[in-house]
Amino acid sequence: MSSYDHWFKRLGPGILFAGAAIGVSHLVQSTRAGGVYGLGMLLPVLLVLFVKFPSFAIGSLYSAQTGESLLDAYSKQHSAFVWLFALFAFVPFFIVLAAVTLVTSALFLAITGFQWSIILTSFVLLLICIILLQLGGYQKLDKLMKVVFIVMTISTFAATGIAISKMTFNTNLFWPENLFTSESFIFMMALLGFMPAPIDIAVLNSYWTLEKIRAKKDNNQELKLRDSWFDFRVGYIMTGILAFCFMFMGASLFFESQRVLPASAIGFSKQIINAFSVQLGTWSVGLVGVCAFTVMFSTTLSIADGYPRVMAGLYKQVFNKKSSYKKLYLGSLWFLCLGAMLLLAFFMENFKQMIDLATTLTALVSPVLALLNHFIYFGKKTNIPLQYRPLWIKVTSVFGIVVLSFLSVMFIKIKLF
Repeated sequence: MSSYDHWFKRLGPGILFAGAAIGVSHLVQSTRAGGVYGLGMLLPVLLVLFVKFPSFAIGSLYSAQTGESLLDAYSKQHSAFVWLFALFAFVPFFIVLAAVTLVTSALFLAITGFQWSIILTSFVLLLICIILLQLGGYQKLDKLMKVVFIVMTISTFAATGIAISKMTFNTNLFWPENLFTSESFIFMMALLGFMPAPIDIAVLNSYWTLEKIRAKKDNNQELKLRDSWFDFRVGYIMTGILAFCFMFMGASLFFESQRVLPASAIGFSKQIINAFSVQLGTWSVGLVGVCAFTVMFSTTLSIADGYPRVMAGLYKQVFNKKSSYKKLYLGSLWFLCLGAMLLLAFFMENFKQMIDLATTLTALVSPVLALLNHFIYFGKKTNIPLQYRPLWIKVTSVFGIVVLSFLSVMFIKIKLF
């Protein structure tokens, strides 16, 4: 086996984490940040990526060390924490899947030019996800996501390179006049609160780590930890790099021209494709189309797999059932996707309100989960080896809890008042 093959096979959950994280927060929010504020948001995004690292890393390390999920860890702290997670996370599962499916379908229709119903296209996309996940299982998902991620990364890098070549670098680009306003502060709260992803994605990552370990059937504990640590860092670093890529694209396409940016994710996604076409020619539509679609498809497929795994775990925790995890997972997969379809079919008029509900609940629970993850990572009962929890990560984790708490309070204040 070549060193490349060995390196590639060590990846898995980290790529799925990146796929789940790189979605609307990158394609829309990062691009919007660049379009409105140039590169002025680079340092805040870098800071929040740094301070959130420990809260996400524990998902991989805890599961690799113990063979248990983060939900199991929450239950060991106190059963009330599982109920808290279920209360705040369950409803957003359906709303988030419906939302990312809708954006992915809109991109598909914009790229292909098909005049299909967006609701029908969303249904077909969800059915494709169900078939892929039900027939393929984790191992097929792992291989498919690696291919999707490679295509997404190459197309994003290529589109970013083209965009950068058209940029004019000056002081205003890095220090725009509108950077220190009340509007920019409100936008930054929303951007950083969900960059690179909500903290509950760490729970999904713990389940993917368990699936990877089961698939490899390797009992070498040190190797499992080392591979999980490597895999997560690759996925997390790539998540950050791609966030900056979309920020550069936004700055190149929209900041200097001051084009009006649509408020909706669907309209914004179409605007990105149109902007590339106007600035670089129609030949670029295919490139940026592949980039945007693979970003959103990777998110849709990742959370369509991850959320049912968490739902199955919640069912076993809450009802203390000994049911087959695979049956619970498949049942949860159908239940989640059908629920998302119902939301799209009957509640489209109230979709903005549903998104607001999901983001608000996520903002409320994020600092609590970050605090729980900190105790699991660094508490007296931790079983994570010392080499994977150095002092700088502990300090970063504490700082991250403070930052998340501040962001959550400000986000709720903005939403409610």
